[in-house]
Amino acid sequence: MPPDRSLRCPVCGAPWRDSQARYCGRCGGPLPSSSARAERLAPRRRLVVVLVLLLAALGALAVFLVAAPRASRTAPPGPADDRDAVELPGAAADAGRDEARPTAGSSLLDCDGCHGWRLAVADPLTSLVADGRDVVVGTSGGRVLAIDGDTGERRWSAQVGDEAAHAVVLEDLIVVGTAGARVVGLDPADGRARWDVTVPIPTAGARAVAGDADGVLLAGGAGAGVVALDGRTGAVRWVRELPGRSIGVGETLVLLTLDRDLEGWRAGADGPRWSVGLGPDEDLVGRAGDLVVTRGTDGPRFRDAATGAVVATGAATVSWWAAADDGTLVLADTARRTQVIALAPDGAERWRTTLPGDEPDASCCVEVAPTSDGRVLAVDRRVAGRAAVLDLSTGAILSDAGRAAAAVPGLLLIGAHGDLGVLQGEGAVAGVSLATGEPRWRTSDASVLVGLDPLVVGGRRHLLGPWAHAPG
Repeated sequence: MPPDRSLRCPVCGAPWRDSQARYCGRCGGPLPSSSARAERLAPRRRLVVVLVLLLAALGALAVFLVAAPRASRTAPPGPADDRDAVELPGAAADAGRDEARPTAGSSLLDCDGCHGWRLAVADPLTSLVADGRDVVVGTSGGRVLAIDGDTGERRWSAQVGDEAAHAVVLEDLIVVGTAGARVVGLDPADGRARWDVTVPIPTAGARAVAGDADGVLLAGGAGAGVVALDGRTGAVRWVRELPGRSIGVGETLVLLTLDRDLEGWRAGADGPRWSVGLGPDEDLVGRAGDLVVTRGTDGPRFRDAATGAVVATGAATVSWWAAADDGTLVLADTARRTQVIALAPDGAERWRTTLPGDEPDASCCVEVAPTSDGRVLAVDRRVAGRAAVLDLSTGAILSDAGRAAAAVPGLLLIGAHGDLGVLQGEGAVAGVSLATGEPRWRTSDASVLVGLDPLVVGGRRHLLGPWAHAPG
């Protein structure tokens, strides 16, 4: 689910998930202290209390209004009920899904010629993850659904009991952590439960999951520790009290301990595979492809998740980074003139290109996203309409994407696929043509990007897709 939008970087405005982080994962700027955040959020929390009371009253009224129809049901829905259905606005249910034209009912404001599907889900979505061409979602009602990203068809549905707090797709295994202390391993082919275990750490706020079908590592919430499970049976292999922050990168769980040690753990070992000490100003900020990203005052360091070794570095003025499918690392550097820099997987520089246009004073907020067809979209949030499409191999500027960037106020670049740039605006997600700069579609409510190929976005109770396939 999307991060709390009330927690934003004071430098670049990007939201962040980790309330303990000291540096922004996007621009590297310092984040406010927890006490400053609490003071800033106090008026909002009072407003939230009022809204909650109002919603509770409305909820009681809604329960009364629907009680009679529900009383006619003779049994509660089972693991494979039909509460979730593919809705095709403007077309019959048996019509071809690529012939359905979205309307206002599909939460799209403008989508000239779009073809796609909409999935309305009964319970609020608590987890969204792409698995190849499928989308796996968890709900507050304890259901896990696998959706075909091309058609919106439900491939299977599984009931895991408690709220499906998070779901992670590993090699030939889907791991679901519930709101209690249960972890369920599902078969990605049909959703059957291979195992269902209770673990000795809370899983509701689980920070990271890593591993494969043979072994699973789960980092519990609130620094509760790490548990290793057998991927075939779910049996607990070991439990460690390892407070700290962590991320999952493939088979490796990367943990920053309270002693400032960065460690790489695997499920098959009873100790860290590698450990390196970080400086007092260096923090764990995220990942880029198969690399772990740490950042200090001197800029980001990109580390091999399998060994912890630094394979590339960036200057302190690097505000954004992203990894292409071929392992190329693309950086946005705002020192003097804004430049886009491409690094080979071994850290060697391939090219650097200066972004055309006026140069503002602020050293942040330039974002880059490699596309699936060998291009790079670069967007400068400091200047309205400053954006360009570059060749990933050479750095040559292929086209001006300024009209695309100007079409979405308050934008945040979250991805690119083919001829489509995906931008997070104020309360909406929009897709814009990189060739013409024209908006292709825009959601009318807050959504998050789930997957790029096919392109699927999700909201609180719905999924929309695959808009990347729409004609220009």
